[in-house]
Amino acid sequence: IADKRTMETINRTGEEEEDDDNEIHLWDREETPLLKIPVTTSQCIQIAQYGSDDDRWGIYSCIWDGGLGLIAYLRQHSIVNSKDEALVIDLGAGTGVAGLGMAVLGFTNVVLSDLREAQGLMVENTKLNPDFQVSVEDLEWGVKLPNSIQKRMERAKEVLIVGADIVYRQNLFDPLLSTLEQLLCGHHNVRCIFATQSTRQHLEEFYHRASQRGFAKTHLANVLVPQGMSDDLPRVVPASDERTIGVVHILELTRVPSP
Repeated sequence: IADKRTMETINRTGEEEEDDDNEIHLWDREETPLLKIPVTTSQCIQIAQYGSDDDRWGIYSCIWDGGLGLIAYLRQHSIVNSKDEALVIDLGAGTGVAGLGMAVLGFTNVVLSDLREAQGLMVENTKLNPDFQVSVEDLEWGVKLPNSIQKRMERAKEVLIVGADIVYRQNLFDPLLSTLEQLLCGHHNVRCIFATQSTRQHLEEFYHRASQRGFAKTHLANVLVPQGMSDDLPRVVPASDERTIGVVHILELTRVPSP
């Protein structure tokens, strides 16, 4: 997200200091405590964020372009048979913007999932949008799916797995793929749609590891996300390999049948 705004660079230390994506650039929109996000021409959601001066700040605590791109794509493309009967599982939901946006679009069974430390912000944002009911679940990647998620999947007629800007840190690729294996094998009628900023580092490495583990990807579309404090809706355009700021890639991951 970039224009002529103040930028603050946060160096996130930890187990992967050499990873370029641990240098997080925060712009005015990411630092704004409360945002009104347009979902349609007539409907908005309110999203609270933690700024970099907040002790609770984390990678999960602000809106990234991928979430806005995912909402825009799903606004224009019906990818389930029935929004009332489909279970949506939003992986690494962070602020909850993608799942809440999907609730505005008519999905009635949305689960926001993330690590426990992110749940306070997700719950706060569900309360800011009381007209749209979603659930919040603790879901750690790379371990057995919680029983609550498995039971939800068993009851659902179809399942839609979504992830917005969750492909960014290499040490999380294998845990994420392990969780996707469980999710995509856990129901006979399941789809998985990802939205990721085209400038993310290591995307090709993630796709390579996914291919090695039996996944195929299909590039469905690009979304052009307005930059800065804009009320304009993102615009869906044909898929291309363009990788510039503001371009979000929409992809579908599927399991390749065993020979």
